Amino acid sequence: MPVDGSGIPAANVAPKSRTMQIVEKLGIAAVNQLPLRVRPHVLRASRRSRPARRMAAGIPVTEQTISGVRITWLAKRRGHPVILYLHGGAFLAGPVSVQWKWLVRVHRQTGLAAGMLLYRRPPRNPHPAALEDVIAAVRALHADGELPEGRWVLAGDSAGGNIALAAVQKLRDTGGPLPAGLLLISPLVDMELAHPDTVAAIDAAGIERDDKFWWAFELYANGIPFSDPTLSPINASLAGLPPVHLNVGTDDFFLHDVRRLRTALRSKGVPVTYLEQQGAEHVYALRLNTPQAQWAVAEQIRWLRQVLSLDPSSQPDNQG
Repeated sequence: MPVDGSGIPAANVAPKSRTMQIVEKLGIAAVNQLPLRVRPHVLRASRRSRPARRMAAGIPVTEQTISGVRITWLAKRRGHPVILYLHGGAFLAGPVSVQWKWLVRVHRQTGLAAGMLLYRRPPRNPHPAALEDVIAAVRALHADGELPEGRWVLAGDSAGGNIALAAVQKLRDTGGPLPAGLLLISPLVDMELAHPDTVAAIDAAGIERDDKFWWAFELYANGIPFSDPTLSPINASLAGLPPVHLNVGTDDFFLHDVRRLRTALRSKGVPVTYLEQQGAEHVYALRLNTPQAQWAVAEQIRWLRQVLSLDPSSQPDNQG
């Protein structure tokens, strides 16, 4: 097993291509120049409710609506171990191709039934709609025997990680059911982004508060203070949570808040597997064509097999 907090050597980390950096920068700038009322609709249009046909070749893809919540499944089988995934995207965008690729890879290498939960989004459905969707779907799936006790994991990246952590806290406080584990990829855990180390990192990058995501946070929060524990789950109790797999890159603005989450979880006796990749950016584990993502995903899969007591021979293949 790797040393806690380790990753591949920083010298081996594949940086984003210059073309990708330019495209992302121009895309963010273009969205932020649009009228505020238009921006969420542009991001919402990025949603891909199903994986590309070629990406999921050979995998049964089905759609379900339960308690009013839409879920797209990869190889759903009643009573089979499950990973339920909440996509990121500033609470507005997604799921997009890289998130589907990650979920397909996990399914192919573990044999888990994999569900992408398509939670409601602002502006029509601000907080707590997404959180309510996750809780309602989990309870309904569990009641129907589709989330076997001790045989399912809740996962999420970025904003999806925020919702996943808040949902598990709410489920803990209201009688469950709880997953066997919580897998968080570069999660947003403190919407205020006000910790001094986080502020320093943002200032050093020359990011203004109106850039990138603050306007989306405000749209999602709908007037609720960012410090509210359901928006910043690091402010809620972390006691009694299931084992957590947590990863972040050192070039991620969320780094210091994720480190705080790791420390706080462990102080409450929660088992934490923590990966910190030197030189990696936000949600680096989703860039499956890079060595740092391949290493991180291998460790995520190792953890999934352990926490769900999976038989390694049950995996269908290693492709995808």
